[in-house]
Amino acid sequence: MIHPEADEEHNVDAYYGKRLLGGGHKSIEGPYILYDEATDYYYLYVSYGTLTSSGGYQVRVFRSKTVDGDYVDMNGEYPTADVDHQLYGLKLTGNYKLPSLERAYMATGHNSAFIDEDGRQYLVYHTRFNNGTENHSPRVHQMLMNEDGWPCELPYQTQGETVSDTGYETDAVVGRYFVINQGTNISNDIANPVILYLNADGTVVGREAEGTWEAVDGTYYMHITIDGEDYSGVFCQMKDEAGTDVMTFSAVGGNQSVWGVKYIAE
Repeated sequence: MIHPEADEEHNVDAYYGKRLLGGGHKSIEGPYILYDEATDYYYLYVSYGTLTSSGGYQVRVFRSKTVDGDYVDMNGEYPTADVDHQLYGLKLTGNYKLPSLERAYMATGHNSAFIDEDGRQYLVYHTRFNNGTENHSPRVHQMLMNEDGWPCELPYQTQGETVSDTGYETDAVVGRYFVINQGTNISNDIANPVILYLNADGTVVGREAEGTWEAVDGTYYMHITIDGEDYSGVFCQMKDEAGTDVMTFSAVGGNQSVWGVKYIAE
C-alpha cells in the first residue's frame, strides 16, 4: 500500500490522505466530484445537515481548478474544522415549496451529479416531504452553468427540457413569478414563495422585496438584484410537476440560490 507523506499545512495525513473538506465532526457527507470540461472546474457536491425530514438536509457545491483542491465556494472560502460550516458552500437546494408541489420538499440531499452524452448536466438526490413520515423519493434536476461557471439548479425535476441557446424574448420572461430564496441555513425551515414581478423596464417589484433584473442579449443568462443582493443565473422554459408550461429562472449569489416560476398561460 502506498501512503502519502504527511503534510499538516496542506491537510495531508499519512494514513487517510488529503482532506478536501470538513473535519471537526461537521455534518458534511456524500461527496461527489464532477469535472466540467466547458468551465474547466472540478465541482465538489456534498450534503449538509441530518438525513431526516426535519434535519435540514441539503446540497452544497464547491469548485477547484485541480481535483485535489483547494475547493472553495462563491466567496472563495472553504470551511475549516473550527467554523460554522453553514456559512460556506453554495446551497443549491434545501427545504422548499413551489406551485404544483402537493407538499413541501424536505431533506433534498444525498447527492450525485453527471453530464449526459448530450452535454446536459444533472443533479441527483432524494427528497422527503412535510407529511409526517420519513418516506422519500428520488429526484433528478437539470443544472445550467451561469456566466461565472457556477451551477444553477432548475426548479422542477427534469422532463426533458431544452434551454434556448439564443435566449428568450422580453415578453416571454417578464411577468409574475413565484420566487423562493434557499438561504444558507441548516434547519427545518421551508422556503415558501413570494410574488415578484419582473417588469419590462428592468425593475423587480413586490410586497416583500424589490430590485432590478436584466437578460444578457442572445443568451439564456440573466442577472437579478433583490433587496441589494446580486445573483447571476439563467432563464429556462420547462414544465412544472403537474406538466404545465412555465418560464423559470435560477440564479446564485453569495452562496444562496433563488428560483422563480412564471406560468406562461397567465
